Amino acid sequence: MVMEGDPSDSILEAHLEDQPGFTSDDKEVMDILNDPDSIKEELVRYGDDDVIGDALKVGGGDLWQYAQKLEADLRQTEAESIEDYVRQSSGVAELRLHIEACDEMLKTFEDVLTTCQSELGGMGNTIMDMKRRANSLEVLANNRKSAEQRLAALIDGIAMPPGLARAIHEGEINDGMIEHLQTLEAKLSFLDPHLNKGRVAVDHVKPLLDRLKSKAVDRLRDHLLRKIRSLDSDHPFLHTFNLSHSQGSSAIKKQHQEGQDKLRKDCAFVKFLLDHHEEVYREVMSKYFETMGGILSAHFRSEFRVRQSSIREVIRADHRLIDISEVKSRFPSRLIPDKLKSFHFRSERGQSDHSTFSLGGRLDHIMQYVECDEEEGVSSPPELVLQAIMQNLVDMVLSEHEFASSLFPRRSKEMYAKLLSQTLEVIKEGVSVMVKSCVDPIAILLMIYCVQVAQSKISEKMNVAEEAGAAEEEDIFQDFFLQFSMLVWPRFKHAVQLQMDSVRSASLHALTSRSSTKDVHVLTLRFAELSSALLDIQTRLNANSVQMAKATNKYMIKELEKVVKEMKNAMGSGLQGNFFAFNQFDHILQAYYEIG
Repeated sequence: MVMEGDPSDSILEAHLEDQPGFTSDDKEVMDILNDPDSIKEELVRYGDDDVIGDALKVGGGDLWQYAQKLEADLRQTEAESIEDYVRQSSGVAELRLHIEACDEMLKTFEDVLTTCQSELGGMGNTIMDMKRRANSLEVLANNRKSAEQRLAALIDGIAMPPGLARAIHEGEINDGMIEHLQTLEAKLSFLDPHLNKGRVAVDHVKPLLDRLKSKAVDRLRDHLLRKIRSLDSDHPFLHTFNLSHSQGSSAIKKQHQEGQDKLRKDCAFVKFLLDHHEEVYREVMSKYFETMGGILSAHFRSEFRVRQSSIREVIRADHRLIDISEVKSRFPSRLIPDKLKSFHFRSERGQSDHSTFSLGGRLDHIMQYVECDEEEGVSSPPELVLQAIMQNLVDMVLSEHEFASSLFPRRSKEMYAKLLSQTLEVIKEGVSVMVKSCVDPIAILLMIYCVQVAQSKISEKMNVAEEAGAAEEEDIFQDFFLQFSMLVWPRFKHAVQLQMDSVRSASLHALTSRSSTKDVHVLTLRFAELSSALLDIQTRLNANSVQMAKATNKYMIKELEKVVKEMKNAMGSGLQGNFFAFNQFDHILQAYYEIG
């Protein structure tokens, strides 16, 4: 057993180092064996190992002997290994030959793969070249396809379909003609120099298409002018006046609607003229507006002539503020219209008799559009007659404007002048005849109100239309309404002047002979009713009319003040005259208060 610090340790270590095969690992083992602490650590670390355990079981045996035993075992194992190697040497040689053969095969494969790689590289270049050629061929194919499509479109565009020329020259102008015109328009679109300039095929077919277009324009022109002329021949009753105004009004509206329905089917023909021959389009449009202007003017001339015979004024020439008959004797009961019988006249205070000068329900009938009687022999006040005519005018104008906007999308002020100038002139002439002998200021003011209502309706519709033609048409009506005002306002002032003249020319003795200071004078009663009626109407008029009506009313009040003062002075300067004047003005103020 080797003891710690034994000199034999160094001798053993030196001996082992001289042994062949002694490695650094063996030296590390020797260092561990010489260090007791290291041995303890190694035992703790490798104590569970089977070989270490077997060595430790030796107990107190001689380690040198154990080492000799291990060395002998190693030598035996080495000898066995050598013998085994000798036995397997032939197999090893054969294995070596196999390995060399594998190396040759791998080298051959490497050469083959290298050759394949180079060949694949060449094939890749070929494929890339083929791809470039394929892309080029694809571009050529697409260009050819596009050229074929454009050429096909050009051929289809300029090629004349069978039967088109015959249909344009000889075909009946009906719905079927619209399809032929659409085909012709499609062909004409290829004549646009900006699209097909310099193309020989287009230049070759252009003369033929131009001749077809000219033929279509000529035939459509004749067709439309013939239809427009037939509108006038469809209204034979316009030139006779033996029909009642109700029959004439219904007939003209029906015929007017039928004429529009006939022409409405030809909108496509008119559009073709607008697109391809504007001069002919304007000729057809001018003829239509001229013809319809004559038809409408003839209708309103007939309507005025028939209706004027049925006008019966509420305030007539023999009705004055001073000398006036009772309402019961104004006209026989059989001639009093039912509409007038329903008027609720404002009664004199404490009396039940109706007054001629009160407004009653006349304004309500205008605002509610109560139609005047259409039975022959029945009279109507002038404002209801004019209202019926103006309502008819509004209906006709708005209907015609809507129709003309669809039939003639491009119009001018001159065209509307042809349509409306004759009719508006007839209405002005008719109104002039109506007001020429009219002495009813209430009726005249209501007539002004009727015209302004019509103007408002027309202006509202024209503003909604938002078209250039609408503004031009509205200008024509504004001129008409201005001329109408200049026509009726002088007559209104004249009618008021007649009443004021009757007051100024009345005998002061006659005015005061039966007057009572406690009662309201009959002159004051009638004046209050007339003045309040005019004030009630003027609140609904436009600004210009209101100014003129106010000026007239101020003039009437001044004239009444003069008469009341004269009557007051005639009664004396005492309390009696003052009380009389107070009662008169109090009644007038109460009448004004009632109308707000």
